[in-house]
Amino acid sequence: MFFLDAFLKGLKPQYDDDSCDRLNYYYTPMLLVIFSLTLSAKQYVGQPIQCWIPAQFTGAWEQYSENYCFVQNTYFVRPDSYIPDSHAEREDAEIGYYQWVPFILGLQAILFYLPALFWRLFNWQSGVAVKSLVKMARETTDMQPERKREGCSGRLRSRVAHKNR
Repeated sequence: MFFLDAFLKGLKPQYDDDSCDRLNYYYTPMLLVIFSLTLSAKQYVGQPIQCWIPAQFTGAWEQYSENYCFVQNTYFVRPDSYIPDSHAEREDAEIGYYQWVPFILGLQAILFYLPALFWRLFNWQSGVAVKSLVKMARETTDMQPERKREGCSGRLRSRVAHKNR
């Protein structure tokens, strides 16, 4: 539970971004993770696919057939139509059941979050606290222009001087 709290705390929107950045590093990955978890639960908790198997298959044979259907492509035949005799006709009616979709969605979520993570890591290493500067700039919107300029430039000067020691 601690890991989840720390992870969610790290995903909170920062001061050094705008709405487009937040959409890319916060909302899109969260949506992709939700979709991935939903599909994973459907595939790995319940029965992801129901195959038509012979009546004499029971127990382990039935489970094996269900697993085979899940991994291999299947094809759909309507109950009122005939089963195609030729292999080519059956291949045309194949349904690719993509069991890798939850993993791909999870990978996409990570890839959407990586640029923001790199930005934070390199920003932290630079010594200039962009987050603090932007926060201070937001707080000083009501100040007089001269005082605002003095505050921002003084803060930046002190940061650069501290970094160059």
